[in-house]
Amino acid sequence: MARFCSQCGRPLQEGEICTCTQQAGQVQDGANAQQVNMNAQQFDAGAQQFDSNAQQYNAGAQQFNPNAQQGQYDANGQPVYNGQPPYGAPMGPQQKPQSEQTEKFKQEAAVFGRDILESLKNPIKTVCEVSRRKSLVYGIVMIAANAIVAFFVMLIAMSRLKSSLGSLTSWIKIPVFTPALFIFLTSVILYFALAGLLLGGNKLLIKDSDAGFSDMLTITGCKAFYDLMVLVVAGILCLISFRVGLVIYMIGSAFSYLIYVISYCERVTAESIRKVYVLLINYVGQLIVIWIMYKIMFETALSSISSYISYLF
Repeated sequence: MARFCSQCGRPLQEGEICTCTQQAGQVQDGANAQQVNMNAQQFDAGAQQFDSNAQQYNAGAQQFNPNAQQGQYDANGQPVYNGQPPYGAPMGPQQKPQSEQTEKFKQEAAVFGRDILESLKNPIKTVCEVSRRKSLVYGIVMIAANAIVAFFVMLIAMSRLKSSLGSLTSWIKIPVFTPALFIFLTSVILYFALAGLLLGGNKLLIKDSDAGFSDMLTITGCKAFYDLMVLVVAGILCLISFRVGLVIYMIGSAFSYLIYVISYCERVTAESIRKVYVLLINYVGQLIVIWIMYKIMFETALSSISSYISYLF
């Protein structure tokens, strides 16, 4: 009985196997190989076109950016093109716009003004808040303001003394600017010495304290602020009555020192007896510094007077 191929329908003899499927596979393989070769040729052509475009781009970039040919680099090691880093490269540190700096200064000035008002209302709380910021601005500004006011108060006092002596100034020279300058320097040195003594005693007796120099300078700056107000009020009263002005100055100085002591006790966390010892060391050191400064002033004034007397003789 005759047999036929189930794929192509060709009649087959007894035992014969049709090869139509093998021939079709070979044809399909050949077609696939031709398609792969065509794709490879297209890919090679695209790669050549990309290389050509890249060469044209590099040539244009070198022509447009002469600095890149010269090998110039910025501080971060990035190439510089016409004075500017390439797109996407990290920018170096830039100065903030003027508006941002102005806004920051206004904010700091507003905070400092608020600290002054709070110092009048509740100085102890203000000192604790300012000291936790670890900023030196409050203490330095207060000490500087106190020294400047003391300078002008002494300058006015010496000028009035010189004018009250009248004709005596013709043969006794009374310095005016020198005592005022000495008071200015004395005030600055004294307050910074107070902060240093307070820090030294605190580090010596309370070693685990977190309070540093900025904290002690803030505490001392608050004392300088109250000393400043006392000095202004006492100076105005001295124009009316010297005794009344002197009494007000003594009372105000005691009050400012009391604020100084309480501020330290509130800021530093330690045993009370240790705080007392620190304040005692600070008080003794303050007396020594004042004695040294006024001894220098007295000897300077004494030498000036002796030179004037020897000149008269």
